[in-house]
Amino acid sequence: MPTTAFNKDAEFIKIAKINILSEILSFIAVYILYLLNFGIIALVFRGLVQSILSFLFFLKGSKNTTLGRPMFGKEVFHIKKNC
Repeated sequence: MPTTAFNKDAEFIKIAKINILSEILSFIAVYILYLLNFGIIALVFRGLVQSILSFLFFLKGSKNTTLGRPMFGKEVFHIKKNC
């Protein structure tokens, strides 16, 4: 969801930097888990860690975009009923 703000502003370099940074940090986390004898389970956590890190980096970076930081809540007031 936060990537939409970067796509709208055509900030593809920022998207690439965030993806690269989250991949490197998730690799480091997997390597540490492997050294702690987690074995193959560490590979499962790579996808989870990478997804969480990229989401958090996109969320933090989307503050200065045209759309701004996304708001999460119960009410979806941007979608209107077409009845």
